[in-house]
Amino acid sequence: MRHRRSLLGLLTLAAIVATLLVCTASASAVGEGNTTSDAHNGTGDYEWMYQYMNTGWWVELHANDPEGVAALWWRWDGGAAASTGYSGVGGGDTDVYRSHWISVNRTTHANDGLHTLGTIARGYYRDWILFVWVYSLDTWPDWWSHYVWIDSRAPALSQSGADAAWHNAPVPIAFNAADPLSGVRVIQAAVDGAAPISQSYQVDSHRYGPATATMSYTFPAPADHSGDGVHTIVYHAYDWSYPFSSGVTEEHTCQVKIDTVAPVTTQAGGNSGVHDTPVTVTFSAYDPNPPNCSGVDYTQYQVDGGGWVTGGSVTIPAPPHTTVTHTVQYRSVDNAGNVEATNACEVQIGTDSVAPVTTVSGADDNWHNAPVTLTFSASDPAPNPSGVDYTEYQIDGGSWVHGTSCTVPAPADHSGDGVITVSYRSVDLGDNTEATKTCQVRIDTTGPTTTAAAAVTVKKGKKATFRFSFTDLSPASVALSPTATVKIVITKGAVTKKTLNVGERAAGAALVYRWKCSLKTGRYMWSVRATDLAGNPQAVSGTKRLTVKVK
Repeated sequence: MRHRRSLLGLLTLAAIVATLLVCTASASAVGEGNTTSDAHNGTGDYEWMYQYMNTGWWVELHANDPEGVAALWWRWDGGAAASTGYSGVGGGDTDVYRSHWISVNRTTHANDGLHTLGTIARGYYRDWILFVWVYSLDTWPDWWSHYVWIDSRAPALSQSGADAAWHNAPVPIAFNAADPLSGVRVIQAAVDGAAPISQSYQVDSHRYGPATATMSYTFPAPADHSGDGVHTIVYHAYDWSYPFSSGVTEEHTCQVKIDTVAPVTTQAGGNSGVHDTPVTVTFSAYDPNPPNCSGVDYTQYQVDGGGWVTGGSVTIPAPPHTTVTHTVQYRSVDNAGNVEATNACEVQIGTDSVAPVTTVSGADDNWHNAPVTLTFSASDPAPNPSGVDYTEYQIDGGSWVHGTSCTVPAPADHSGDGVITVSYRSVDLGDNTEATKTCQVRIDTTGPTTTAAAAVTVKKGKKATFRFSFTDLSPASVALSPTATVKIVITKGAVTKKTLNVGERAAGAALVYRWKCSLKTGRYMWSVRATDLAGNPQAVSGTKRLTVKVK
């Protein structure tokens, strides 16, 4: 009977327990007999519950049960429950706090992204029959969960438009930021240490920004050249992770190079008078306002309106027989694309168009029985004389020989006797060739041949008539001296009795000379002597008898 009563008592106790209010996991209502849990940072700061975090932080896990908290657990991303290290005694603490550190790896960014932090707790209830504290027999409450956002990576940042090149016009620059987690909050850029320009971004009124954002800025290039030089831009971006001071990129830098001043070019060689030889015009260029300049890229020129040619010099030719003025235009371009205003100079070409003039000395109308040297003298007359290049001559149609003198030979074998024609001319440095000139040299190394026509008989005191002739021919029968000085010599034995100066007579003619005889009666010999124009005496003398009779 006693055992039956005991069993009845246990069944009755079980029924009572089943009808009691049990602990629940509701986070929205806390009442007697309910067990609740949540998490905060222990100071009332709940920023982490509403946005991304970029640094580790302590979270305080909280459990509440008016009849005492039995145990408090937590879990991460739905994983296995982990004890917070709290295990209460029946009827113990009604509010339990345990600290939990949420780490953020700012090096590997391994735990970036969206996570869930869950807490759960169980409480006690009072057994009024047995008067003991026991675990609640109700169903375990649900996990209290909250989203945790972690963004430890600063926005990725880049720019386009600022490059290593020089510019002579405003430069559009785009600063691009990307943050796929908390989004872009601010982009800032400071030029040469000045106050930064900035642009903020936010999606509606939420605590996050767009995944990508671009801030546009146009770097000026003032026409007054006040902006010329190399400029440094420091730029960075912030994301929406908390705390805001940590979610910033490292500083990035870029440069913008502005040059609005054109280069300056000078020339040497032009505007220098009239030239009869090729003229080289050399260009020298520089970019002013260093170091705020890009430097000269190239120089170009054009001659007489032709096409532009890149180069540092140009040579203007000076062809023969030319008088012309050329216009050379030139300019330079720097590495920023600034084109210099076109400059111009003149090159005057006046080449020699008049042939030189050559004179000769040593040539005459005389006959010579020795070599004759001719000397040539050349000059180049105005305008624009280029100067004599050379003089040349030829003898009797032979080869042309360069020289300022020549000698016409007079061979002893008489092979050179005759009238020799010497041609000569000069050429100047302007390639003008003088018209060929000629002169003659008369060579006669052969003496005349005289002939006495007949014997002469004359009475003393009367006139004797001498008939004779002479020739002056070369071995090739070329007529030489046309005249000769003639004498008639009368001899008796080896003694010359009388010399009659007949004078100059023509060669090849029948000549007559009359003389009043003053010789004594007797027999004599008379002969004809002749000396030609070259001074050669007769080679052969014609001789006949002269008989003088009594009156």
